[in-house]
Amino acid sequence: MCIRDRFSSLTDLMEKKYASDLKGFLTDIYDCGYPQTKSLSGKTITVQNHYPNIFAGTALDWLEKASNTQDFKSGWYTRFLFIWGEDTGRVIPFPKKNSDKKRMQIINDLIDIHKLTAGQMKFSPEANDVYNDFYARNRKLEDTAVKTMNVRLFDYTMKIAMLNALSSKRTEVSKDDMLKSSTFIEWLMYNNARLMEDHISFGVWDTEIKKIRNLIRKKKELTRRDIMRALHLNKRQVEMVIETLLERGDIERVVSQPSSGGWQTETYREMPFTTQFQGKVVN
Repeated sequence: MCIRDRFSSLTDLMEKKYASDLKGFLTDIYDCGYPQTKSLSGKTITVQNHYPNIFAGTALDWLEKASNTQDFKSGWYTRFLFIWGEDTGRVIPFPKKNSDKKRMQIINDLIDIHKLTAGQMKFSPEANDVYNDFYARNRKLEDTAVKTMNVRLFDYTMKIAMLNALSSKRTEVSKDDMLKSSTFIEWLMYNNARLMEDHISFGVWDTEIKKIRNLIRKKKELTRRDIMRALHLNKRQVEMVIETLLERGDIERVVSQPSSGGWQTETYREMPFTTQFQGKVVN
């Protein structure tokens, strides 16, 4: 288990010459397959039964700047579960301390599960029905980047359902086990969609689009002149992005009633973000 306060400390390590193959090595051992053999200080080391776990935190600003297309296509980032939240604007100078009791309970549950020798797991017919419905509802993912992020989550759904059963010392996955797991995974899929839609950019054009859309979301409603001033962009840049956002249905145009002088104000506001989550549309 590797715990890092900052995910950047791990990626910075990968830039070192002596650790240049670390990313590829971690990607390979993630799937817990064949034994891995490495040379270290003139010695050959074989790693068997490898089950790596990496826990790390990061700021969204850093993730936006550090991400690149290759990290997603190569499968590096897709091996992580991203748990993040929107900025609420609240300032908490003394955040509540994490519960040590809950933390130890989770650790003890995992230790107990590891010690079990109950045999092969199986899924009840009701659990299979829940999974089939979940799979049919979520398998069609239009955005390639989101699909890459979510493709492993279907396997995680079954794994987490099995953990739910094992935590109660059962070897058969029940309908309730699968419902809890699929609900959690759909929440992760919703998070991934928001993460890719709002914060991860591939190329200069994509970055400009997300800057303007996020500014409109933050300010609720803006004119083109407001956008030009806030982001220091020229008229042509703003017009091109605005037209793209309108065509995609990300924003809508709002035209005010004519004033006494016949003038009308044209502003833009965000269209609600929608995605399938728990079988419903989330706004």
